Amino acid sequence: MSAFLILEQIEDRIDKLGRTSANIERYRGRYSTKVWAAIRKRRVSVVQGERVYGHYWPKTSKLYGACDYIINNYEKLAVNLRDTRLPENNNLAECVMRRDKIMQDASKFRKTDERLLRIDILRTIVHTCSAANVDLKDYLIFIFKNRNKIEVDPASHTPYAFALLQNKVSKSRPKVIH
Repeated sequence: MSAFLILEQIEDRIDKLGRTSANIERYRGRYSTKVWAAIRKRRVSVVQGERVYGHYWPKTSKLYGACDYIINNYEKLAVNLRDTRLPENNNLAECVMRRDKIMQDASKFRKTDERLLRIDILRTIVHTCSAANVDLKDYLIFIFKNRNKIEVDPASHTPYAFALLQNKVSKSRPKVIH
């Protein structure tokens, strides 16, 4: 676990210096690559049955399973070392997927195409409010209060348009969430 903390500290250092391709390439190439190599070496030791921290880890243990996973997926896990466009983690993607999963689990009535369409509409509203940095409840209140005007001018009733009304985003360009 300490190795993953070191990787996070390297990324924090990149942020402090400025997240440019040159800085990312320099720090990930010089430091993160070595940390990932150490992670892989330690995991291989566990899977090969060597003593790690004075212990043997049985194949049925969670640690052994995690080590095996890292070894089998090493190239995928460390792909950001070679591609500076990729973030250091997938936290944003997991957050988006988590929202979808929660909504899907909470929507037990989704058995027909019409009901699936309703879920997709709700999911779209949730995600666009998030992208526009708009509180979902405030946006829905705005929509219900102005429901008679939506058909006439739908573009003025999007989460982004609502954010502009609240002066939450710049009028020159939309907010991009990375």
